[in-house]
Amino acid sequence: MERSEETHAGTNSKPLKNKAKPKPSSAKQPEEDFDKMLASFTKLDTQCAFNACKQSIRTLGQLCKCCERTYCLSHHIPEIHGCGEAAKVRARQLASKPKSAKPKALDATRKVQLHRKLDKKLEEMSEQRTKKSKRKDKDH
Repeated sequence: MERSEETHAGTNSKPLKNKAKPKPSSAKQPEEDFDKMLASFTKLDTQCAFNACKQSIRTLGQLCKCCERTYCLSHHIPEIHGCGEAAKVRARQLASKPKSAKPKALDATRKVQLHRKLDKKLEEMSEQRTKKSKRKDKDH
């Protein structure tokens, strides 16, 4: 080999480059990179998470419960943006959970109070009905 550059141990690969790229030593470079990174994340938070969609989601974004990403109204359905199988699994899990919304048992004193209140209300309503029927009889 008459080349001035070395190659990997006898293989026909590309020659090695011994030149290192000089890094800028300015202190502003990391700050600018950080600012660019923050701007890109902020932009991601305000756009639909669907790959080809650039719709703004600031006002009407919908959070997917399967993948925890925010989508526009066109892509918020799990089957549209790719969470169809996860949504089915989640729905099956929710359906298989027993319903634990049993009404709480009232203690005896509270039950008696409510029963008295109901009786009183029913008596008042029946008195009002009898007064109305007597008025109608007098008018005719």
